Amino acid sequence: MITNTDSKPWYKQFWPWVIIGLPASAVIAGIITVVIAVQNKDPLIDENWYKDGLAINQRLDKQHQAKIQAIEAHISINRDTATLKIDTLNIPPVDNPELNIKLIHPTLEMKDAILKAYRTPAGHYIAQMQAIPAGHYYLHLTNTASDWELTGSINFSNGTINAHLTAE
Repeated sequence: MITNTDSKPWYKQFWPWVIIGLPASAVIAGIITVVIAVQNKDPLIDENWYKDGLAINQRLDKQHQAKIQAIEAHISINRDTATLKIDTLNIPPVDNPELNIKLIHPTLEMKDAILKAYRTPAGHYIAQMQAIPAGHYYLHLTNTASDWELTGSINFSNGTINAHLTAE
């Protein structure tokens, strides 16, 4: 005759808690995942995606206009003063006292920035930034009338201190 000497109740045993703990941890992980997903929306999806799709032809027309006028821009970064210096080619200075620069971060919308670059007496355009950001950014350069547009990219993190923009 075999006698059972283990007389502890089930909740004091090891294996029932292991069996209960595995599914319980999966449920808790699922709840945490749902909370994170609800609190952090995906910034890559634009709310106005349909209107942006319709406007792409206008952007292509602006880039084509820049190509016809042979507009080019060379952007230099001064890390000490946190400024961007823009040297342009084929932009009439009288019609364009300032330029608009849009810095677009590839994944984080909150890091996007819109800058104004003002023409200096020396013929350059200077845009003041609060601080030089880190990482890769897309650039959109237009005049105030938005007649043309140049696009390109720049990586603020590497040793390169300039970018060249031409019409595509």
